[in-house]
Amino acid sequence: MKKKLFKLFKIGFVLFITFSIGGYMVIRNYWKKYIPATEIAKLVLEIKNAEHLPDVFYKLYEIEQSSSLNKDLTYRIWKESITGNHASSPSNQVARISLINNRLKTRDKRVKPYIEYSLALKIEEETNQRECLNWIAERYDFTHQVIGVKNLAFQIYAKEIDKLNERELASVIIMMKNPMLYNPRKKNRLKLLNSEVDKLMKQYQERTLE
Repeated sequence: MKKKLFKLFKIGFVLFITFSIGGYMVIRNYWKKYIPATEIAKLVLEIKNAEHLPDVFYKLYEIEQSSSLNKDLTYRIWKESITGNHASSPSNQVARISLINNRLKTRDKRVKPYIEYSLALKIEEETNQRECLNWIAERYDFTHQVIGVKNLAFQIYAKEIDKLNERELASVIIMMKNPMLYNPRKKNRLKLLNSEVDKLMKQYQERTLE
């Protein structure tokens, strides 16, 4: 009896692994059904050509968005399933923005999450997370017709992005979380923004001292 149960367990385990790998491969190539390869090539070139951000920006972003620049999307989804914390990555955000910008042949909302994940995996094959973050930073909509971190730096601080100090860069990263909620032009939101920046700077300083 035990031998039969063990045999059934082994068969079930093998089938589970087989279907899991098969399903993963199907999803990995799912984008091909909806997005032309030429569009992918164009997107990858845009990502590669996006202007680099100050090194401190990456360090602060990595603290605020834990493991987002050195782990792929699959790892972050796996981590989310264990911790319950929302998982995202720059590659995933690029995929989502690309879908919003209508680089699709479908409007079926049911398949969009699968296309988004598949596209993010493809993007990760061709680029890295920092390059994706550069692309996002150039195009991020901070509302009120302020597009990109360079424009935000001029609007808020009257400086080039590479001239911002650590705290100013931290504020940009916090604003990227929710530009309406952390709008420094509104007094009731400025206090909230400063509070979040204080937390981020404390973590940054602690890591710098390690």
